[in-house]
Amino acid sequence: MDTISPLGTFTNPVRCNGIQAANQYLSQLLGPEGQFLKFQRLRNVGEGIFGNIVDEYLVESISDSFNILVYVDCYHQLSEKNPPLNLLIQPLGGKKVKTQFEEMRMWVELSRKFSENFNQAFPDHAGYISSKAYRLSEIGPSLYAFHDAFNFPYVYWNLTTIMKASKQISTESRGFCSAHPLLLESAEEIEGIINTFHFDISQIFKSNLGEGLYQIESIHTVEKYPFDWWIKVIFLGNTEVEDNARHTEIDYLESKNNQISKKTNGRLILDFFSNIKILQGLAHQFILIVIILIVLSYIIVI
Repeated sequence: MDTISPLGTFTNPVRCNGIQAANQYLSQLLGPEGQFLKFQRLRNVGEGIFGNIVDEYLVESISDSFNILVYVDCYHQLSEKNPPLNLLIQPLGGKKVKTQFEEMRMWVELSRKFSENFNQAFPDHAGYISSKAYRLSEIGPSLYAFHDAFNFPYVYWNLTTIMKASKQISTESRGFCSAHPLLLESAEEIEGIINTFHFDISQIFKSNLGEGLYQIESIHTVEKYPFDWWIKVIFLGNTEVEDNARHTEIDYLESKNNQISKKTNGRLILDFFSNIKILQGLAHQFILIVIILIVLSYIIVI
């Protein structure tokens, strides 16, 4: 009697009804100890046991502590429900730790503590960001990205740092004022974190309120409302490492602001020419109306 190969191997690939179903399935997977995972397609490896092309995926922990290859038949009529190769699987909606009412109570309590500790109101839209950060920290980056409108965060971003930042935001309300900033180990991690919550950086300011402290002006990608983030870059290690990190930090921030400036100037130029085209269109319409009025006047006189 033939032995059935473990699920997820080439001779017993995971069956999925389409690429979208495969992405959904892989985004639900967790490591043997519940670790959050990331995945990417490597190649197709030819025809499998079910007569369809089989794809090879690299599945690894976001901390890169382990990785395995999972083989998927994306062209099957059925979709697999069980996890492969000693991995775990979470529900498509993720684990529901708190009800919506419980989450609301949690944000109210965080808002109250924020106001008491820092003598200022919880910023507008901070609750929205906290909710997204809480969800991300609970279900992990892959399943969060599967549900996200922009599929953020991307697999090649620093997911470990994004998860740490999400935890700081959702449990400590960090990042919303200068006295309680997000704590990061590198300035290069700033953009991925802010983009994850659907904000685009518009300007970066180095604050004089503390070393390594930055105020980040941003705009919501869709709704276009402004939001200010406060981030502190901390350096770990010996003096030489810290000096190199600070130089990297300064170079990155200057480069980022230059990129933003070029984009802004480019948008202003485009807006200028767009306005010219609009004015030209209005002028043509005005001339046409004048001609019509002249013709009508001539007809009335006749």
